[in-house]
Amino acid sequence: MTMIFSSMEFASSKLGGRLIGVVIAVACLTLGVYEHRVEHDEAFMVYGVRIKDKNERNAYRMQVKSRAVQRLKGVQQDSYDPPGIVQLLSFPNSGTTYTLATVSQATQHCTSSQAKTELLVNPESPNGPYYHKKCDPRFDLPKKYVLNKSHCLTMSKYRESYKLTKERDNPLLFQDACHIGSSSGQDFNYDLSLIKKTVHLIRNPFDNVVSRFRYSWNKDHEHNLEDAYEKTNEGFHEFCSLHNEIYSTEHQNAFVKPEHKDLISKVPCAGEFFRYIIWHNQAIKMIKKTKAPSINVYYEDYNEKFDETMDTLLSFLEEEQVADPSSFFWHDYPEYYDEEARKAAAILMKEWATKDTWALIQHYMEPHTMSETATR
Repeated sequence: MTMIFSSMEFASSKLGGRLIGVVIAVACLTLGVYEHRVEHDEAFMVYGVRIKDKNERNAYRMQVKSRAVQRLKGVQQDSYDPPGIVQLLSFPNSGTTYTLATVSQATQHCTSSQAKTELLVNPESPNGPYYHKKCDPRFDLPKKYVLNKSHCLTMSKYRESYKLTKERDNPLLFQDACHIGSSSGQDFNYDLSLIKKTVHLIRNPFDNVVSRFRYSWNKDHEHNLEDAYEKTNEGFHEFCSLHNEIYSTEHQNAFVKPEHKDLISKVPCAGEFFRYIIWHNQAIKMIKKTKAPSINVYYEDYNEKFDETMDTLLSFLEEEQVADPSSFFWHDYPEYYDEEARKAAAILMKEWATKDTWALIQHYMEPHTMSETATR
């Protein structure tokens, strides 16, 4: 009797297991279909409206933006005091796009840049800056301060770091580039007196150089360039080998001491580290010259202490958080450098940096330099 019961129990357990397996499979399939539908539906959503046809989506998007521009122009005409400019000084690929996006999302207010659009931040300043073209048309204009993108492009054009040898000691060139825009082939500058505050955004230089390579990789593949390097550690080093060859002995003489020349070959994309340092040297000089209130924001702090960083940033902008900030996706690239490259780069960067710049980035170098531990 015991034998029969055990057999029946075993058969029942096998059948039960199969049934459970079928139920789980059906549930997973249903969930997968549901997730696919959600993703599919999200692709059709334009400002909260679901539109299947691509042309109709584009037309609706343009219509909404056009109405938003007219609405916001009406706000400006109705006893509106233009906000003060808070320049977001950031070397390219330091988290600029994310910072602008998350501030805009959290406050439901537009940010700005030098790129010309239909909507000036200050209608009495015809040379800009302008409210950002990517601002959600459902958002409003900021009341007191607007965060303004500023890469200071004179010093950030990719693969031309050697030109800094002519510009490194001319702060006016840097300053002009920080508030320059272009339209129809004509350059224009807005009045620096509009700048009331500064946010200085800083990223680990080792990660920044890799990120700039990966950004360049995306741009190359957008244009189907045959000589685009692989978006890998190996591709980075192949690219940087060519990058280092660009810097002839003449250029190296301009920014490397004779006793440090052997270090250049050990540092991938050495010229990019040079540009990073000189850019921040000039940025700090300009911040001091304007004498406007300023804060430093580290890209890594979005990952390590997100809430505190957002609170500090919004408090400085005198803005309230009315919605959840944008999601942050952390990227770093420690595997792209060996110890020898890091140490060589740290020595060179310390040589190029002013005391103020070194104080901001020294913690990224440890333990690759013999300096005492720095605190932020």
